[in-house]
Amino acid sequence: MKVECKDLERVLREQEPAELAALESHAKECAACRAEMEEWNELSVAARTLQRREEAPWLWTKIQARLKEEARKEQERGPRRSFAWLWQGFAAHWQMAAATVALLALTVTSAWMLTQRTAPGPVTPPANAGLKPLSFNPFNSLLTG
Repeated sequence: MKVECKDLERVLREQEPAELAALESHAKECAACRAEMEEWNELSVAARTLQRREEAPWLWTKIQARLKEEARKEQERGPRRSFAWLWQGFAAHWQMAAATVALLALTVTSAWMLTQRTAPGPVTPPANAGLKPLSFNPFNSLLTG
């Protein structure tokens, strides 16, 4: 059986004895496959030394009892009053909050400016401006005429 570099992963994954032997003979001539085989063998040895821990049969019962106890304590304590929900909404939508503040500032400023506006009165030029009152009125001829 002939094995090539492209077959390396498949052969290592499937672990067929005939293909593994062919891969070992190929690895004697191919440095890349030889390095990969060495890494695979080191990993296999390390994997065999790992201990398999089985779950204790009472573990889930203990966890479940602790969860029930925590839930009971939470009920006894009552609902928490917190403004965390407000902050979460603000943090998620800060652009909207900034636009709202800017719009509010603009509205308040505009309202203030409108209330502070005075009624227009007659405009009188300064006494020393040297301006003469207008003597021409185009409507005079219509009124007298």
